[in-house]
Amino acid sequence: MGDLTTAAIGACASWITSACLASVLGIDQQAILWAFFGACIGLSIAPGASFGKAIAAFVFVILACALGGTIASHQWHKDDPLWRNGYACMLAIGFHPIVSHAINKAQAIMNGWATKAGARNE
Repeated sequence: MGDLTTAAIGACASWITSACLASVLGIDQQAILWAFFGACIGLSIAPGASFGKAIAAFVFVILACALGGTIASHQWHKDDPLWRNGYACMLAIGFHPIVSHAINKAQAIMNGWATKAGARNE
């Protein structure tokens, strides 16, 4: 994503979508916010992607890391909000580059499988 305006609009749209989905799933809004901050930091490390792939990765990372932070805090720190938010942020920083790379490589993997199965690109 080369344009800063496009990146900012995409980040805001994905955060709003994540917040709506998480309220349905019962994840606290603070964990989502800290996962959003972590995903923004992880965005600087992540490989470039198209707009749709970047939005998909961002939403998935925010939801997964907010949920992961909540579960880790519940498991090890008796639902302490400070630990929950810290876990959500740190997970998002590390997880965002991994998810972005996996989404970028998914198309090449699918094309390889289709070629082995006998499908032709025409």
